[in-house]
Amino acid sequence: MKKITAAIILAAFSAAAITGCSKKESKTETSSEKTSEQKTENTSTSDKGNISASLDAQIEALKKTSEAYSETLDATAKAYADSLSSTADSYKDTIKESVDANSKAIKESAANALDSASSLLKNW
Repeated sequence: MKKITAAIILAAFSAAAITGCSKKESKTETSSEKTSEQKTENTSTSDKGNISASLDAQIEALKKTSEAYSETLDATAKAYADSLSSTADSYKDTIKESVDANSKAIKESAANALDSASSLLKNW
């Protein structure tokens, strides 16, 4: 009977030891899983930080590019305006010279016509 009791007690301790180990392993796995989840969360937070920094850098680059394009457009518009102004001044000078030449020719023609008419009247 003592041997049976000892066997039962030994079996109970063995079962308790196995169950205890399983629980400890289970707890270890749970801790390991938690650590893995925390690493994933930390990595996710780190990734978010990296993405945010990358987006901020891209936004700054776009702002600088936009400013450069704006400056280029302003310079181009000014160059076109200056060119058009210069062309307009050139046309204005050409037209003035043409008008002056035509006016002079008309005056000379009118003076010649008056001289001819005066000669005709004298000879008549």
